[in-house]
Amino acid sequence: MGSSQLKFGDRLTAIRRTVWIVGAIFALALLNGGVFAAMSDPIVASNDSKVYHTNPRCNSYKKIGASNRVEFHTREEAEASGRRLCKSCERLERGAKAGTAKQERQPPKATTRPAASEPAESGSMVRVKEVLTGGSIILENDERVSLFGVQTPLEGQEMAADAAKFAAGKLKGRAVRFIRREGPDGRPVRDRFGRQMGTVRIEGDSADVGCLLLAEGLAWIDWDVAAVGQELQSKQAEALARGRGIWKRLDGATGNLGVLIGSFSKQYHPPDCAHQAHLTAPRRVTLNEAKAGRLTPCEYFRLAAEVTKNEMPCEDSHTHNGEKDSK
Repeated sequence: MGSSQLKFGDRLTAIRRTVWIVGAIFALALLNGGVFAAMSDPIVASNDSKVYHTNPRCNSYKKIGASNRVEFHTREEAEASGRRLCKSCERLERGAKAGTAKQERQPPKATTRPAASEPAESGSMVRVKEVLTGGSIILENDERVSLFGVQTPLEGQEMAADAAKFAAGKLKGRAVRFIRREGPDGRPVRDRFGRQMGTVRIEGDSADVGCLLLAEGLAWIDWDVAAVGQELQSKQAEALARGRGIWKRLDGATGNLGVLIGSFSKQYHPPDCAHQAHLTAPRRVTLNEAKAGRLTPCEYFRLAAEVTKNEMPCEDSHTHNGEKDSK
């Protein structure tokens, strides 16, 4: 009797071990087959949008509210609904693929490259040759650079000349440390005007020029870029609280200009802006109300040099950069 029980116990143990092994193999097969793809970030779109999003790092992806959200299981399903892939998501995917391909081609190095959202540690020392209205800083080697995460007014907009004069007074002829931003592929990050983007620190006191401009109300945070630092945000909040520079309340028709905002947006937009399709519950407010709500202008609003009482055109063609020598 005891021998029978022992044999039965051995068989039961063997059966359990076999079931466990088979189950593990089956689970691995399911994972490799993509059965658990639904656990990854979903493909989403706004109800009234013509684009769909695949990457949670995309700013538009983050802004889609639950009440205005449509989810798809596959890209094919999203495209069958008449939507196309968001250009920002597409760029993020290309950057990720380029970074992966580069890692596969190159042997591992002793040091690792900073993430795209982080600057290189040291930067390079260089002297500033000129500062232009519109945010361009000309270095002694004639390279044009702009401040990462910071946007100054363009020529023809309020405080544009003041911002250029302030920056020129801090930078022109002085040695600075330029800490450039790099993308996932290791290349310098450039803005729409082809300028290298980075942080500029004044030699001696190490002051961040972007922070100085924001604190004086002579620039806005650029929410279109990723990883805007806490220091930049605190300096902008300081200027807003004190009503400095571009945060001053505007009188007359300019302050009553109609602009468009969304429920979760950090920016305000011209009434016919291309960004409207990405806004959740868009509504119209005055420019003064948008400023009071701590909102900053979108890229299309910044590119429009003139404002009228009822309309600000949304420029799709960027044929100039609104820059002027600050001399």
